[in-house]
Amino acid sequence: MKFKININQPIYLLISAFLVLCIAMPYSCKKAKISNKPPDCSADSFVLLESESLISINRLRGEQIEVIKEFEINEHTHYAYDGCHYLILADSEERNIKVYHWSGRFYLEEEIPLEIEIVTVFTEGKNVFIGGYPGESKFLQFNIQNREWHFPHIPEILNMSGKAIDDFVIHNNQLIAIDNIYTPKYFLFYDLMEDAEVEYKSKFLHRNLQPEYITKAEISPDFLGVLSTTASGWVGYYTHVVIYPLSNMEEEVFALPSKRFDQGSEGRIVDFRIYGNEIVFAHTKHGIGRIYMDEEFFHEEMDIFKWDYEFYEPYIEYIELEGLVSLTSVPDAPYFIATTLNAQEEYEHRVFPL
Repeated sequence: MKFKININQPIYLLISAFLVLCIAMPYSCKKAKISNKPPDCSADSFVLLESESLISINRLRGEQIEVIKEFEINEHTHYAYDGCHYLILADSEERNIKVYHWSGRFYLEEEIPLEIEIVTVFTEGKNVFIGGYPGESKFLQFNIQNREWHFPHIPEILNMSGKAIDDFVIHNNQLIAIDNIYTPKYFLFYDLMEDAEVEYKSKFLHRNLQPEYITKAEISPDFLGVLSTTASGWVGYYTHVVIYPLSNMEEEVFALPSKRFDQGSEGRIVDFRIYGNEIVFAHTKHGIGRIYMDEEFFHEEMDIFKWDYEFYEPYIEYIELEGLVSLTSVPDAPYFIATTLNAQEEYEHRVFPL
């Protein structure tokens, strides 16, 4: 009996052998699919909140928002997007992070190695930075390409109980971590290192107004700003945006309050963006506010009883809009997006020119 050999049989045998190895070692094969080369970039894309259980990656076509991909979230999800390659979903209950390509393709999943109560997640496309309360750490760094965890240095004064890392921004190859909760508060400056742990350089004392809770940081080429909430027996509940010129943080600062101090409940600022010398902010009562920062606004120290909302009011232009929740920048385009919550508890998005 003759045995006929097909010329494709060696290739068939090699494929069969590889499939057997994949079945025997699923983890190895799963990692083999992940390239160390970053995926292609969608540089004009951005993330919007669609509901309490859904976010979307989008792009702008003219003045129309085009949805690229939607992702499910839950009450334990913290998310970040680098505006180009990766969407990060961090789950504080499952204690893991999942990395997705902007198109929706799953990239990798990693367990968070230390206990941390997550407050914020940030990525610049090479690393995932996680800030929060201890647990075992306030600050974690995960390198996406090397799949390595790092635990950056935090000054001893910030290791006191109750303090937290509440937000991150990047400026000129430096990561700035925002210290929160108890006074004194600091901005921590770290040098970004190529495929390695960020290197701590210095700290800067935040000249806060009163006991406050920082809810967000924002940066532009010229300014660093934070949004804070204060509850005071003297002036009541209010919010304010504090702005520092990056060229002279030691000597210049100003604060934009959400209301006059002699008034009752007058709404609050819930989000803000910095574009050039202009602050665009979302106010729950007045709508979208826009104010150009004049040199006379900046002083060495903040005097909230001298420079209150009444002083800034003539400089502010408002676009009336109810139910404001957040503002989103559109990369490389002269637009921003205002997200509102309507009476049916549905999120809506509107595009505005800068």
